[in-house]
Amino acid sequence: MHTLRYVIICVFALSVLIACKQSANKSVKKADTVVKAPLSLIVKKDTVGKKVYPLTDSGQLMMHLDSLPKAVFPYKSDGNMQSVIAIDLSAFKNKKLHNIPLKLIPTQLGAGFLDSAEDDSDSSAVSFNLVDTANHKVEGVLVAIRPKFVVIDLRGILVTLSYHVEVIDAIHTVTGDGNNHWQISRTSTINKDLTIVLHHSWSAESYKKGHFDSENDEEKWFIDSGGHIKKQ
Repeated sequence: MHTLRYVIICVFALSVLIACKQSANKSVKKADTVVKAPLSLIVKKDTVGKKVYPLTDSGQLMMHLDSLPKAVFPYKSDGNMQSVIAIDLSAFKNKKLHNIPLKLIPTQLGAGFLDSAEDDSDSSAVSFNLVDTANHKVEGVLVAIRPKFVVIDLRGILVTLSYHVEVIDAIHTVTGDGNNHWQISRTSTINKDLTIVLHHSWSAESYKKGHFDSENDEEKWFIDSGGHIKKQ
């Protein structure tokens, strides 16, 4: 009788031990899942409601870009920026901020040309500086914020920039050429869905004094989910 009671007690104790161990294992796995979850850009606010960004490249970038004026759609990129603010990106001077390839969109209208590379055989021969070389400052308009990139208009150069402060793509949205007798120009309209219309215009003096010949054209482009600027 005593032996049977002893066996029952032992079985009960073993069952409790196994149940506790399984519960502990589940807790550990759940904790592991939380720790391994991917980190994202989390924006908090302090006691006065000011945005506080994490001390990461993406957080610091957004802290600076948050000072730029924001685009109102449809956004006209025509080079006439008013009340622009210069932001200091010297914190990222270890990044590639100078001599960045500019994607050219060679355009001929009338007798005028736009985006012609110095070496016509290499359209990647033209580059630009994201910031000025003296003090790493930049002026522009914040056009859009997307999960993988931001879009900035730098006085007629439209740039898509990753949160690692790397230029993904860049084009001229505003440019022009000409002299006293002829002119060719490009301006752009950017929509909220990041479709882009490039407006091209050319005019020149005609043989008849006081009259001008002119041509106009449009091209449709867009920015894809990866930040690349493509023709539709």
